[in-house]
Amino acid sequence: MKTAIAMLAIAVVVPVVARAQSSYDVQSRTIARVLASGGIGGRFGRPLCQHGLTIEPSQSALFTYALVREARSPDAPMVLDTGGLLAPHGVARFAAVSDPTALAELVDRLGYRALAFGVEELGAPRASLLDVIRSLRRRRIPSIATNLRCEDEAVVLCDLLVDAGDRPSVHVVDGRPMAVLAFLPDDAATQIAPENSAGLSIVPIAERMPEEVRTARAMGAEVVVAVAAIETEAALELARELPEDGRPDLLLLAGSGELLFARPSTVVPAIAEAPRGDAVEILIREGLLRAGYEMVVQPLGGRGIDVGEPVLDFLDRIGEDYCAEWGRVLGGGLLTRELDANGLAELAARVVLEAADADVSVINLGAIDERWRTAREDALTASDLYIALEYDEPLVVADVPASWVVELARRSADQHLVTPGLERDGDGARVLGRPVNARATYRVVTLRFLASGGDGALPALPEGTTWSPLDVGTLRSVVLERLQRGSELDAREALEDPAVTPEWIVSANADGSFSGSSIDNPRRPDGTPLYDSALLNRGDTIALGLEINLRADATAPDWSWENSGLLRYRAQWTPSMTPGVAGAFAEAVDQIQLRSLGAWRGLRVDPAHWYVPDAYAEIFLESELSEPPGRGWHWMLFRPTIGARFPLTSELDVKLSTGLQAQLLDPNGEAEWGVGAVVQLRPWDIARIEQRHVTLQGLLDWFVVDLGDQNRWQLRGSFDAMFDLAGPLALTLGVRLYMQQERADQLGVALDATAGLRLGWLGRAVGPEL
Repeated sequence: MKTAIAMLAIAVVVPVVARAQSSYDVQSRTIARVLASGGIGGRFGRPLCQHGLTIEPSQSALFTYALVREARSPDAPMVLDTGGLLAPHGVARFAAVSDPTALAELVDRLGYRALAFGVEELGAPRASLLDVIRSLRRRRIPSIATNLRCEDEAVVLCDLLVDAGDRPSVHVVDGRPMAVLAFLPDDAATQIAPENSAGLSIVPIAERMPEEVRTARAMGAEVVVAVAAIETEAALELARELPEDGRPDLLLLAGSGELLFARPSTVVPAIAEAPRGDAVEILIREGLLRAGYEMVVQPLGGRGIDVGEPVLDFLDRIGEDYCAEWGRVLGGGLLTRELDANGLAELAARVVLEAADADVSVINLGAIDERWRTAREDALTASDLYIALEYDEPLVVADVPASWVVELARRSADQHLVTPGLERDGDGARVLGRPVNARATYRVVTLRFLASGGDGALPALPEGTTWSPLDVGTLRSVVLERLQRGSELDAREALEDPAVTPEWIVSANADGSFSGSSIDNPRRPDGTPLYDSALLNRGDTIALGLEINLRADATAPDWSWENSGLLRYRAQWTPSMTPGVAGAFAEAVDQIQLRSLGAWRGLRVDPAHWYVPDAYAEIFLESELSEPPGRGWHWMLFRPTIGARFPLTSELDVKLSTGLQAQLLDPNGEAEWGVGAVVQLRPWDIARIEQRHVTLQGLLDWFVVDLGDQNRWQLRGSFDAMFDLAGPLALTLGVRLYMQQERADQLGVALDATAGLRLGWLGRAVGPEL
């Protein structure tokens, strides 16, 4: 908090005096009282719906006994709520739909004279809330949103509110006119669903408050009370910067619910806030020897003794209907251990993941009532879901790139997101337990509120990617439908684990290269070149190359199956040095390779235990398109092996193997036993520029046969570097190495390097379960 602002904070048991215009202690008298509640959220009752009980009063309603008593005092105090009195708790939502008059009557009997219309009400189901507000208006209890404007379909809402188009709401409190203003946060429209925000606009608090304070003074208000849904630091800054004639006498906050009293030094107004789910009493005192007001903020006396009679009557009135409609036990809601609010958020997100057949599900903890607890210890009821899932949102899906998934993993903890299917892995991420593939896309399902930018929680989608509605229902309806299916398992264990289903990554790459030169250097009569330039003293050449790589890899928690195919061919045309003889193409590269490897990872409990190997079996086949002259047989090397694989990292592993090797088409060939080792670098992104990647991968495969005699060994190596261009195109640099030696003979080496353009495709799928 800025050092220029002094703040006083007190414990809830100690009253504090704030002087609006003087720091001197002078005799004063109380001229009015304000009783303010905050953070109630419609939490008047906790459903039980068993053993003949319906709804019991909640802890959040314990302040109501004292509130009713004080509201009936002869001085007629101003009793108001700072926002969220009517929403979003399930009991209040049920009453708003089934018996809106009962909810309005409760507010009236509790003694409320005005309600700040908060973000909770703004985001509540609109039709039922309007019925409650109408009933409150008939009882002369205004709902106030001083900085809200409405157009088009939202006009019906503002017609029932004291909004930006109305004069301030003025009440007589202990014989004095008192104006009550209430301000929504500047970003309120981004905190609610699109259908509720349509047609709404919010006038900034700093702009609207001074105007309304001046208007209230002009209307004769002796005391101006303003409610603002902002946090403490923002309120202190606002109070310091308000013009002198635009400052209310008292600023009540509806932000964190933690601060009881604070004020900037030497600046009006005093700032107070009720503890969350409670109420405070503010005494407004007038000095006898000077002008201005003093404020005393203190806990509401007698609170916590009992629940007010109006609350008990309200719960009795709706209890039986509530339990009849929402109190049923869910057939798939068996609980064998405790389930808290965070656990239910995880359960709901997993249900959505299953319903959407997605890779990652995202919901925000703000959609869950953090104070919720199950009505029964052994099972979930429909009421539990109606209470816990406070905000019911449509679901949307999108196919997003790996970079978006990684960014989501990085911000999920800070944004209080629940993301089953996704976990952070260092600077990267894992989806369904597997490292993300930089070229793959992933199906993500989330709430429309988050997809629309709500809370700024999700990364922005890349250009060309959009969220699409998922026609399976809303968050609450999807979870209800799933948990209504009968099951003898705990609700959490009955859900399928998508991580056990194989993930398939299928890719196809075609690398092309071309080079050529055409030389025409005139000849002298004696046949010598006319020009001596180096560029003109070369022969015509054409080189064409093609490399095709195909892969199909499946991974599951305890096994993997990797398959690859390679075709490499390059030919070079050169003119004949013999007069009258045409030039010809000569093969420079001719190679076909097939590999198929199956590995079992059941020995390793923790993926980080690289020293615990994976058992594997592999078949390797190498051949050629055309047989070179003079050999007399077609190359067809076949090598089945078994061994152990050590995954040093998710990109790098080492394999030790033993097996047989044979030339199948060599008339004199025979199978020979040998041993080998392989070092494999899987695609590894060493750099990322926005959506572009620089990716490296490589392989070294060494195998030796006829040990102790000829000791024939072969080393095959490959290295690839790739830089993404646009769409499926990429620049590539490839190096291929082959070495062979037997006994003490000279070493044979073939080294080939190419650079070219790659056309690539990669697809990803999950399932079927094997």
